[in-house]
Parts: sequence; C-alpha cells; structure tokens
Amino acid sequence: MAGNCTLFTENQHYCKVISNVKLTVASFSLIASLFIIFVIWLFRKYKYFVQRLILALSVAAFLDSLSYLLTGVPPDDSSLCDFQAWLLSFMGFSVLLWVCCITFNLYWNAIKGVKTDQFEKYYHLVSWGVPL
Repeated sequence: MAGNCTLFTENQHYCKVISNVKLTVASFSLIASLFIIFVIWLFRKYKYFVQRLILALSVAAFLDSLSYLLTGVPPDDSSLCDFQAWLLSFMGFSVLLWVCCITFNLYWNAIKGVKTDQFEKYYHLVSWGVPL
C-alpha cells in the first residue's frame, strides 16, 4: 500500500498510518455495533418501535464497518473490487438515511407529539431502498 500511495508522494508512510487508523476505527465500530445488536436481542428490546430503529441503524453500521474492513483486503479481480465499492457506497448511504429517519422520528415525537410507529415500513423502504 505504501509503495503506490499517490496522496503523499514525499511521505509514503503517511498512507500506511491513515490505513491503520481507518482499520482501527472500523474495528471499534464493528465491536460497538455487535454489542448494541446483542444487547437489544438479549433483553428483547426489539419489541419496541424505537429500539427496532436503533437495531436497524446498528445493523447498517455493522455492515458499514465490515465494508471498511474489507477495503484492507486487496482484490484479486475486478469483480471483488466492484463489490467492495458497491458495499461501501450502499452501507455508508444507508447509515446516513437511518440517522435521518431516526432524527425525523424524534422530531415528530418530541416536538409535534405525534406517534410515528406506522412509518416503520417507510423508514425501511427509504433507508435500504434508496441506496440500493
């Protein structure tokens, strides 16, 4: 990786440092996402709408972290590289949309005092369907 870095031509080791930081942060995110998923499953909090939103965000964050960890694996062929690029784009956008849906939900619940449980299927359609 450091030999073909075009970002820092004079200091090639900077690319290795950035790559290591990216992999470390992705690893922490992966562990944290798994922990949240496990706790929601363990205490059966998925019965509650808001917890299901957090669960969906955690699943998206887990897959996003996994996609960042996969970028450390150099692809042998172009199809794996294409899949890595697609997964990074899809999951990154999905995490963003889940955060937007949860923010939208909080706004309607806290500010407007409106129950939004009926929007759950639309949240899934937007957060998984739009990136697809």
